[in-house]
Amino acid sequence: MDLKVILESFGFVVYGPVPSGETSLKAASFFRPDAVLMDVRLKGKMSGIDAARLIHHHLDIPVIYLTAYGDEATIKEATKTSSSGYIRKPFEETEVENKIRAVL
Repeated sequence: MDLKVILESFGFVVYGPVPSGETSLKAASFFRPDAVLMDVRLKGKMSGIDAARLIHHHLDIPVIYLTAYGDEATIKEATKTSSSGYIRKPFEETEVENKIRAVL
C-alpha cells in the first residue's frame, strides 16, 4: 500500500495491489493498464514470473519486476519473460518512477 501511495503521488493511476498471480491476470485483463509492477513471488499457485509471462504474451502489457529476490536463478528466469525491467527492494522512489516513465 505504501508503494501505491508513492506511485499516486507521481501521478500514476494504480489498480491494486493484487495478492496472487491468478488475480493479477484477471486485473490486467479487466483494467488493461499501461504497465504492470510484479513481484516474482506471490500467493497462490502461480508465481509472479508465470503471471508476467502470460500478461505480456496475451495482453502485450509491459511488466517491470519489483522484488526482494535477486538471486541469479530468479533473475535468469525472470529475464526470459521479456520483462521491461527488474528493480530490487529496497528501492529508491525515483528509481521506480523513472523505470515506469521509460517503459511508458
